[in-house]
Amino acid sequence: MTDIKDIETHGREELFEGLRGVTVGQNKSAFIYENCRMSLRTLSPDDVVPAQRYLLSGRLEIIARVAERLRDFGADMFDLDGFVRMKISDAPHEIDLLPPVAEVTADGITLLNDGMHRFETARRLGRTVRTVCIENVPKEYPYYAHPLPGGWSDVKIYDTLPEGERKKLYRRDFSELYRDFNSVFRNVGCPRER
Repeated sequence: MTDIKDIETHGREELFEGLRGVTVGQNKSAFIYENCRMSLRTLSPDDVVPAQRYLLSGRLEIIARVAERLRDFGADMFDLDGFVRMKISDAPHEIDLLPPVAEVTADGITLLNDGMHRFETARRLGRTVRTVCIENVPKEYPYYAHPLPGGWSDVKIYDTLPEGERKKLYRRDFSELYRDFNSVFRNVGCPRER
């Protein structure tokens, strides 16, 4: 991502409406968050439990640069009250930046679904992060990875990913339970391990 040339802001209601249309796995008719309770909460990194076992230093640098550039447009990556659609100078497509997403599990864990690099960047800056918290996720669609037993202390930061490093502790074939944010939003992310 070379440079943001413009942004378009979208409010909380549009964010929640979009999230209600997110599909799960390959099932394009299973709208995982359709009947869930959603809220935006300001959380510290210690308020969420990660499922991802590592972060990449280069990605952390990109997140810090994007946060700085968004401030030039009057947007705060760590305090979004909706989402931002970014137009990138050297890309033919737009990128939607949602607040991080966490699912509150039946046992009360606020499990971070999306936004690990942003939370780590916020930790380094001493910031909190406005986060979408989703409750009452259908039991048949648990989050596809287990929370890390040691929380953030189990997260490693690499410059280059070591061969064979597993991203998450998967429950089963994660493609059955993957939350496909791209089913609604633009270029949010994609599964990286198959």
